[in-house]
Amino acid sequence: QPRNDKGERITAACFDSTGHLVIARETLGLAAQGEDEVEVEWWTPLGELVDIQGLDTRCTALTSYSSGVLAGTFAGEVYLLDRAQERVDVWKSEYAINSLTHFGVDVLVASWFHLYRITFATENRTEEPTWQVEHPGIVDFVSLDKAQEVLCIGGEDRNDYTGEEPVLILDPHSEPKWLDAEGDDPWVQDLPVDETASPVGELDISDDYSELLTAEEQAQLAAGHGARLPSQGGVGDSSDGGGSGGTGEEVDLPIAVSVLGEGVADELLSALNTELEDDESASVDEVTSHEDLMAGLVEEVGGHRISPVANSGDDRVVATGEDGTAVVRLDGGDSYDPNERIQRWLWKDGRGKVIGEVAKIRVRLSNGKHRFELSVLDDDGVWTTDTTFITVQ
Repeated sequence: QPRNDKGERITAACFDSTGHLVIARETLGLAAQGEDEVEVEWWTPLGELVDIQGLDTRCTALTSYSSGVLAGTFAGEVYLLDRAQERVDVWKSEYAINSLTHFGVDVLVASWFHLYRITFATENRTEEPTWQVEHPGIVDFVSLDKAQEVLCIGGEDRNDYTGEEPVLILDPHSEPKWLDAEGDDPWVQDLPVDETASPVGELDISDDYSELLTAEEQAQLAAGHGARLPSQGGVGDSSDGGGSGGTGEEVDLPIAVSVLGEGVADELLSALNTELEDDESASVDEVTSHEDLMAGLVEEVGGHRISPVANSGDDRVVATGEDGTAVVRLDGGDSYDPNERIQRWLWKDGRGKVIGEVAKIRVRLSNGKHRFELSVLDDDGVWTTDTTFITVQ
């Protein structure tokens, strides 16, 4: 039964190893004094509430474990909970936990497009997953057979314009193998391959661009010469007499040989290097001054980080069409971040299912009251959430 009249919902449930019903409850308004907005409760088969444990964020998944229950949250945390009011941190994902599946002494965690095998027994615990599998869709369904020998993974990418996502069947005990996206990745095996494409990093210099030159330039190129410039004193090679005296005669300049002679070229290169070094020094000083300025600003405002503001729009009442449904636009465009750094948008329906990842989406609704939640993320990793209700009648 509801514990108050402000609205609440059950977000996850399971039976623990002792036969108690464990449920996760979320208050949709302000929690009463002494209560948490998100709580995990233990109930006896006779309907008696025996224990309560509060969580910091919505519980999205529960599963039984030998020493309690495993709980996953919208913020990506996985905890081990027991009736002794102890909470053990098991693992942390960057995304919301979709489901938890007990697998021997480990747990299979579905989060976003991945399924992870997490080992957290004291003697074998590691920070990294034992293995992980990526699915083309957001992982919604995970199932093990009774012997825990066959694993089934299903899901979809919430995009109506793509093809159907496959159901993945695999052996959860097999040796992990890193797949090459250009070779044995099962999701790209059927993609067409251009056999004529050059390998990345290989430079093709076989093309002949001589047709772009004038007839005179082509003749000079064929003779192994570059350009023809007026002769000046000290220009060219004086050993053959063709470059001395400043007579104004034209001399051939072999390609890849400086037209100014080695001595003059060395002087010019030396001057150029000196100028470049001076410019580089000035550039470093300028960058340093900019870095000092930014460091001062960060130091001044670093302790005043401002979270983004999610705005899912006002609650609305809409009328149905002739087919008994209504197409409604959900608009989160008024969401903002003071530093203009919103990185992600996430719309979820009343069941916690992701239905969109842009600011504005359209949904088709039947009669009744529908709850939608918009979450926005900034580049500091801070999420904020807002909720709107659409009533169709």
